Amino acid sequence: MRRLPGVAVLGALLAVGPLEAQSTAWQNQWFWGAEGGVSAYKTPATGGGTQLAIMAGGHWLITGKRMGLYLSYDQLFYPNGPSTAPGNPTSQITDPTSGTGVRDVQFDQGRYIQADLLAIPLNGPLQVYAGVGFTIQNITDAVPMGSFATPEDQATSQSLVDDAASRAFLNIMAGFQLQMQGRFAVVGSYEFVPSTGNFLITSVQHVFSGGLRVSVGGRRAAAPELVLDQLQPADRLRRMPERLREVERAAPLQVAERPGDKQHEHGGRRRIQRHGHGVGDLRDVGHARTCSFGRGMPVP
Repeated sequence: MRRLPGVAVLGALLAVGPLEAQSTAWQNQWFWGAEGGVSAYKTPATGGGTQLAIMAGGHWLITGKRMGLYLSYDQLFYPNGPSTAPGNPTSQITDPTSGTGVRDVQFDQGRYIQADLLAIPLNGPLQVYAGVGFTIQNITDAVPMGSFATPEDQATSQSLVDDAASRAFLNIMAGFQLQMQGRFAVVGSYEFVPSTGNFLITSVQHVFSGGLRVSVGGRRAAAPELVLDQLQPADRLRRMPERLREVERAAPLQVAERPGDKQHEHGGRRRIQRHGHGVGDLRDVGHARTCSFGRGMPVP
């Protein structure tokens, strides 16, 4: 029994390496995903009761090392709308054309567009994130209810409904991503959307969603490795960015002896002279031989 803690610690240490190696593939990536969930809300017509709208859609996530940009589009389906319960109002607006000054409104569908900047502090198989952003919410089929004295009153009422059917909000988002085999991950999130004036949904909204996300490739392409020792100086410098050229001129290069190389000692140091490269100091680093050629290398 005394060996169990040691065995557990050893197993954990052995597991850390593979998990970290897997998780690094989730940085600097593009993701596509699909999600579904519910949005909890209230309106003046619900009598203070919470309603649940069903939502489904897709999202796009771009990750960096510790940050991410999240974009999503969802379709919403509200209960008690005209397609499910004719004559049952889903919200109310202030309307001077109504005898009571208040008019009932029906709707059952909407759109939910979101953009968030996320912080992703962990880099393991289970990643948690949180962020802030904005939401554009549009109720697409809202219509005023009741009778109208004139067609002009009906048009005025419809204009007031249309104005109250779309709003932009700030939001707060938190969630997790659990890495699975391959490129897939299971995701879940919560969003808090504050209330705003003159909108058909008058309360704060609590949005819960879950879905599946897949990596479609790296955000950064790896730079191709060059066998520098096989290139002439002008070609080698031409193949790298300008900001690296000064480093290259003085950097140690792993070299292999070639016909025509001339080696000699100078001041206790071994030196090599190579046509087209100039003169540099030879050093043995482990099993590799390196040479720092001078700064006199021509720049193309």
